[in-house]
This record gives sequence, structure tokens and C-alpha cells, in this order.
Amino acid sequence: MKKVSIIVPVYNVENYILECITSIIEQTYANLEIIIINDGSTDKSKEICESLQKKDERIVFISKHNSGVSDTRNIGINKSTGDYIIFVDSDDYIDKSYIEEMVKWMNEEFIDMTVCNYIEIYKNTVLHHNNDLTDKLVITNKEAINDIYKLRSFGGYLWNKIFKSEIIKKNNIRFNQEIHMCEDMLFLLKYLSKCNNVRIISKELYFYRMRKSSIVWNKNKIKYKTLYSSYNEMYKIIEKNNVEMDYFYYMVLNSIFSNNFKLIDMQRYLQFNLLTAYDYVSKSKNITNKEKIKLKMKENINFIYSNYMDRKIKKYELFE
Repeated sequence: MKKVSIIVPVYNVENYILECITSIIEQTYANLEIIIINDGSTDKSKEICESLQKKDERIVFISKHNSGVSDTRNIGINKSTGDYIIFVDSDDYIDKSYIEEMVKWMNEEFIDMTVCNYIEIYKNTVLHHNNDLTDKLVITNKEAINDIYKLRSFGGYLWNKIFKSEIIKKNNIRFNQEIHMCEDMLFLLKYLSKCNNVRIISKELYFYRMRKSSIVWNKNKIKYKTLYSSYNEMYKIIEKNNVEMDYFYYMVLNSIFSNNFKLIDMQRYLQFNLLTAYDYVSKSKNITNKEKIKLKMKENINFIYSNYMDRKIKKYELFE
């Protein structure tokens, strides 16, 4: 039985961490290494984790000063000794058969990652993720790279996937500590670029909790300043792997407009042309007309190019 390392970064989740770790401890798959890393929590999270460690010898507990989720996950990767790596957010929880199901499909030849469906929990409401996952589907790494940017796909998250430790460590795939937005997606993209095939299963095995105070919801200007760096890194990887750009371009454009970014400045620091991106998306046969309507951006894109040379742009004016 192959060992699975589960990496759980912890920061101020005293109300959720017990449920999270208990769901891991009670897995039907027993050969686990549970790496819990306290990232400088100021609540009772550390004490709860220490108590859990005393009850299960599979738990490896590390406590450190706050350095962010990327550094924390990197520490978990470096500490891990398992054949496979799974990331679980400390305010989420997993089905009892989650790891057993994921490992089962990883035993197939040429499968380097398995993805499952998930359920969103918002307050007391259960939301079934409405996507196009097809049970027991096998796709190539290039198809998977394209799929992570689709609205109804398995997503650019870490937490509903299982990874081969060998691929991560052999290729020195780590989280960029200078990037604070889309760091999960960038890590996933790096991993997929080194993969063969991906197995997709439709079972809802992961329970993702939506909280305004979580890492994902905690948005600020400093974090958003690194977003264009993340997009540039993604662009390089996609281009290098000769993957279609349409869904990536769509994701970038949709993100820019939905977050009301200053588009002139965004273009200033992106290494690809937004007008080209728009033209690419508008002509794409893969993106439906309904999705194109949502963009509603052509006038805005033209505005960028009609005003771009008339402004003196400061480096961080983008998010002021």
C-alpha cells in the first residue's frame, strides 16, 4: 500500500480544524502521513492540532511564524515522504473514502493526477458544483491545462486532486512565495506540464467551505499586485506546451473586468496583448456565444489602446 502525504496549512481556523483533521484521520485508506503546519495562528488552532497529534502517530505537526500559505505548503512538500501528495485546506473536510478513491485510479498506467468532484458549503447551505465532469474520463495533460480555465471544469484548485510526489520533487515544482493570487493555479499548471494523463471521477468527495475570512476571500491591494505576475508565468507555460490559448485568455479578460481593474495599467505589465486576447476569444469555436456575451469588453479594450500612450504610468498605480 503506497503512502499518501496530506499537507494541511493552518491559520486561525479554531472553529474548523477539528472537523478537518478528524475527516482525514477517519479515512478508509490507512497508510497516511498527515502533515499539519501552523502558520503563526493567533487563536487556539495550535493547541487543537497539538492535542490531535497526541492521539494519532501519523500526524506530523510543525509550528512556525507566519510566512504565508505558499511557504507553508512548500515546507509540507519538503517534509513529505509519501508516494502521493494531497493538499487539504484547514477549513474544509473530506469524505471517508476520498483518499482510497483517489489512490485507486492513480494505480493505472500513465495516470499522473486524479481529480474528483466537490461540494461547496456556504454557511448552512450545501451547493453541488455544477460542472461537466464525466466519470472515469481520461484526458491528456494538454487537455487538462485547457480545462482548468473553463467555468464548468475541475478548476485550478489544489484540494480536489492527488499528485505524484516524484513529479513534484524531480522537477522542483514549488509555490512562488512572491505571488499571492492564483498561486494554486500556477502550481497546478507547472505540474500538468510534466504529466502524461489525468483521470477524472465525478464523485463528490471533497467539501469546500466558502468563508469571507478564508485565504481565498481575503483580497487586498498588495495581493492583487502580484496577479499580473501569475498571469505572465501561466502564459509562458501554456505557450511553451503549445496549448490553445482561448480559455486562458477568457479567464484573464473576465477576471480583469469582473474585478474592475485599471485596464490601461494591467496591459502595461502583462507580457501578452489584451486586444489580441479579445480577438482570439471572440473567434474561438470552443467558447460559446453565451460566454462571449459575458465579456462585454470590446469598447473597454479599445479604450486601452486609444489612451495607452497618453498616460505616464507609475509601477503600482494599477491598484491604487
